[in-house]
Order: sequence, then structure tokens, then C-alpha cells
Amino acid sequence: MQDDEFDPVDLASVTTSVLLQAPFSRAHRAFEHALGHPVWTHEIKRLQPAASRAILDQFPNMPTSVDGDYVACAAAVRARYGDMVRLAKGPGVRDKDPMTTLTEALS
Repeated sequence: MQDDEFDPVDLASVTTSVLLQAPFSRAHRAFEHALGHPVWTHEIKRLQPAASRAILDQFPNMPTSVDGDYVACAAAVRARYGDMVRLAKGPGVRDKDPMTTLTEALS
């Protein structure tokens, strides 16, 4: 597995399920790295718990919810972790392929 650097606010966007800063692509990149495989947008809701667990295993003090003020939440994450953190890449194991999950999402 390989590590990569991420803005901790992007990781918190994954663990809270709230986009704490734009652009979305940064949170999506963190989401994919935490799992170790590409994630199609229709899979985000289904895979969020696993991505969150992967991040929380490495950063147990990362927030898991936002109590109203997302700007304050992002500032608290930045104060705790700084500008960048290293996240280990996930194992890349999928339980279902993206076309199967798409069919399930549409049915």
C-alpha cells in the first residue's frame, strides 16, 4: 500500500458525509484512496461507511458529524491536523463491480 498526502478537511468531508470545502473532486480523491479503488458517484452512499472507517482507523479523532456550522468544523480539523496529512491507501478490494451497483441503484 502507498501513502499519499491529503488536506485533512477533505478527509473530514468523507467521515462526516458533508462537503466541508470545494471542490468535490478533492473529497472524492480521498474517498477512493481510503478504499484503494475507483468509486463511481452512484456508489458513494453505499461505500461511505467503509471509507469513513478506513480514515477513522488512521485518524480516530476525525469528526463523524457536523453540528450546524460546517465552516467551524473545517477550521477545527485544520487546527488539529494542520494543512496536510498522509493517508495509507486502502486494499482495493471490491465486493461488487460498478455496473452491478449501478443496476442495483437504478432498480
